[in-house]
Amino acid sequence: MVRGKFVSLTCILVTFVGVTFWSAWSNDRAFTELVRYTQLSAWSLAQLELELQGFQEGLTLYRSGHLDGRELNKRYDLAWNRLDIFLNGEEASAIRARFGAADKVGHIFSLIKQHEPDVVSPQRDSPALGQLAAGLGEAMPAIRSLMVENFTGQSAIRQRASLLQSRQDNLWLLSALLLVGLVMLYMLSRETRRHQFLAWNDPLTLLPNRAAFIRQLEQEARRHGNQGRPLTLCLIELNHFKEVNDSLGYASGDALLVKVARAMASFIAGRAYLARIGGDEFALYCFEPLAPEWPDSLLAHLQQLVFEADPAHRVKVSMGLSQSRVSQHQVEEIMLFADIALDNARQQGGAASCSIRPC
Repeated sequence: MVRGKFVSLTCILVTFVGVTFWSAWSNDRAFTELVRYTQLSAWSLAQLELELQGFQEGLTLYRSGHLDGRELNKRYDLAWNRLDIFLNGEEASAIRARFGAADKVGHIFSLIKQHEPDVVSPQRDSPALGQLAAGLGEAMPAIRSLMVENFTGQSAIRQRASLLQSRQDNLWLLSALLLVGLVMLYMLSRETRRHQFLAWNDPLTLLPNRAAFIRQLEQEARRHGNQGRPLTLCLIELNHFKEVNDSLGYASGDALLVKVARAMASFIAGRAYLARIGGDEFALYCFEPLAPEWPDSLLAHLQQLVFEADPAHRVKVSMGLSQSRVSQHQVEEIMLFADIALDNARQQGGAASCSIRPC
């Protein structure tokens, strides 16, 4: 199950990274296209308007006698070439199809071509040049309107809105993936903590298990061994506990184990390390001096509890103690002494305790 969640989380993270890169690339592409379109369109229209204005101004100066015919022809050629490029060039293809630009510019081109002979061999008082000047005066505002419509009107607003919408959609998608990833990470973390807890604790009583008890005892022994502090190790067993499960059911047996665990935890009140090390066996140790009467008091307390929980009064509590200094004996030896004491108490029958204090 955990492995499946790891795989799912990995897939989500890979997807998240992929979508992030795709989103960045998509936004960059859209931004690049918008910038490219804006730059090329603005340059194309600006050059067109500039060359037409130059020719229009040259036509006015020529008719007033302030410009010669060769300069007029030069400006005419520039305007002609710019019109031809705009109507046929690739860089102006996008803007040519918008707002009737092809028709508006085509009209000016037709007007200029119609008066080509009048410009090539100009006469200052030619009525045809006057008609050309008037026609340009009427057509030029259309070129200016193209600039306004493309870069300051609704078209520019829609382009920016489209870019912003694309960015917002990508943001929502990334947020959703991030949320799913965080949920999966939380679930995986919770599952990992649960497995970690079950590795070192008893799932029924929630007490530390045998592995945790031994690990903690060895760590404490290494820390206190050089200080000469005495170690008290106590093993407690519920004799005939299996008969409770057989007669009253496993639910009653589990309830009794939970009651015993809680009673012991309440009795020692944090003065000792308590664990469930077997099906009906508990253990505790302490490096602090304990009152001489505490084993008998604990035994009487537990026996009264199991007496009330078992209607047939079959369950008896046995207790084995071992008290020694860690500097004199290994932890394994001290546990063995406690186990021997527990076996002696068990053989006595009834509620009994036995204590061993090795030299």
